[in-house]
Amino acid sequence: MRFRVAPPSRRSGEGRETIAGKIEQWLKGAGRLWLRQVAPKATPMSSPLPAAELEKISRILVVRLDDRLGNIVLLTALLVALKGRFSRAQLTCLLSQRYSDLKQFIPSVDEFLIFDRSALAHNPVRVRPLLKHIQQQNYDLVINAADDRSLSFNHLMVTALSGGRIRVGHDHSAARRYYEVSVPIPSEKAKDAPIRHVTDMHLDLLRALAPIRSTTRPLIRRPRNDTGFGAAFAFRTQPSGKPLVLIHPGGRGPKRWKPKHFAEVARSLHATGDYRVGLVWGPADIEAADVILEAAKDAVHPVGVLAFDDLVSLICSATVFVASDCGPMHLASALDTATVAIFLVSDAGKYHPRGDNDVTLDGRHERITPERVVEAIGTAAAGARETAAKRAALMAGGSSDVPSNTEPE
Repeated sequence: MRFRVAPPSRRSGEGRETIAGKIEQWLKGAGRLWLRQVAPKATPMSSPLPAAELEKISRILVVRLDDRLGNIVLLTALLVALKGRFSRAQLTCLLSQRYSDLKQFIPSVDEFLIFDRSALAHNPVRVRPLLKHIQQQNYDLVINAADDRSLSFNHLMVTALSGGRIRVGHDHSAARRYYEVSVPIPSEKAKDAPIRHVTDMHLDLLRALAPIRSTTRPLIRRPRNDTGFGAAFAFRTQPSGKPLVLIHPGGRGPKRWKPKHFAEVARSLHATGDYRVGLVWGPADIEAADVILEAAKDAVHPVGVLAFDDLVSLICSATVFVASDCGPMHLASALDTATVAIFLVSDAGKYHPRGDNDVTLDGRHERITPERVVEAIGTAAAGARETAAKRAALMAGGSSDVPSNTEPE
């Protein structure tokens, strides 16, 4: 069946951003009409699934076409829970090419498929080989792990055309025809409605299928016997014994705490004589790092932009990691390094780190000053020392009952 969609007309006085937005909406609408013609319609299944259906699941695909580090890290709770529930199944994750280096730190996943978003944007036809490969795998379960607050066409397209026997996703009106299991989206309009953490948003996709023993937080595997960049940096910034506080000035736009405030934190920590302070940054944070180094040149050890492996190694060598709402902040918490997270405009209730020794500062409910951040660093450092002491005592006693990040539901 052929169909025609009239392109948007340009009205006088409309800015380029308005026109671009309308073109994007038109393209999405055309894409959904096309998908409706080519994607098989689902036959709804009961939730949770019968035990007989669960036993048949041997191949699983999780779709997360995202190029933001934080969102990929936050997905790991679902990946760990899936492997725990379907231990014999082959678990595959469709991941953005930008963070393909992360795969070595997520042992729950058996295979990663790499998706190049930039190539698709320039030539949508390039998705055909990927879709063909996915269809040939005969997945029993395909999970659309996109955020539930907006409907991503790319996520929907891959899931709908995956050929999966059971397709699962959040219950959007334009998407439910492609899902054998549609997961309800809780309403946040009610006055007393609790804020759902993004980890629970992902885990709800699995809870709709079966009872699970789920992680309560994202988890990234720490390197064992790490002798890499982190160990070298720790040696270089002696004297030993002083906890390392690692500052990262990252954050998109209004999410970024002012660099001058980070500099004041560094100076205050250095003045106590109780800490070593390191400064690491990404390619987009060079200007912010320059401000910090200029204002606190004698108080920080500059590190610079690191390869992903080296960043992981360095974070693991730190006692406390301090940052605004950014990808490295979520990575630090998932690596079980005590994290002080500074939220200015983001929803801290949905995105805050969940580690036992993490401290979240919410700028929507309190004034975040350098003094408040220094206080939070002290709290996080004390918690990290206590946790380390408990683990050391348990290991010395031969016990394997170390603190865990999992809990039964």
